[in-house]
Amino acid sequence: MGYPDPRQAIVAELAQPRRGPMWQSAPSAGGWRRAISRGVGHNADPDTLRFIKQRGIPGHELHAVAFADRDGKSYRYLVGVVKDATGGWQVKGLAGGSGNDRPRNEPWVNFCGWGWPHSFCGGGWVTGRGSQAAARVRLRFRQGPMLEDTIDDGVVLLIADANVDMPATADILDVSGSLLATHSAFGRA
Repeated sequence: MGYPDPRQAIVAELAQPRRGPMWQSAPSAGGWRRAISRGVGHNADPDTLRFIKQRGIPGHELHAVAFADRDGKSYRYLVGVVKDATGGWQVKGLAGGSGNDRPRNEPWVNFCGWGWPHSFCGGGWVTGRGSQAAARVRLRFRQGPMLEDTIDDGVVLLIADANVDMPATADILDVSGSLLATHSAFGRA
């Protein structure tokens, strides 16, 4: 059974106590790990949870949130919610991390997402040198729709109920539509 409001579903999911991931990669040279977790909480302190940005299509919403866990460590996540058969909202997809973005020499979207090949929910925080001039991000898939969003509070959110073929290419544009930077997303382009 879902929650009457999508934000309630998100708070309930994130506030659950944390458990270990189902799968975790070996650490990279920089110490980063990829992990998959299902049905586990994130130990968020509900009083710190901030909803930064939201986008949606009928029956689906994508939210960018920031919070501190009960130990005081800060996190940034994208959380997808869907409306179930009873009209309630349930979390269906979540990705993010501590927000300690790797330094970049040009604007960059620190992407996370899920759903492909049958749909796409994703986005991320725009970081890197020159990112303050960025206004929009365009995501071009090998096959599928081209998605575009404005950068609001440093975040871009993209959602589509359509088949997509990865990898994708991210174009970061300034307010006049000029290309500031481009990079591959979700694999090599």
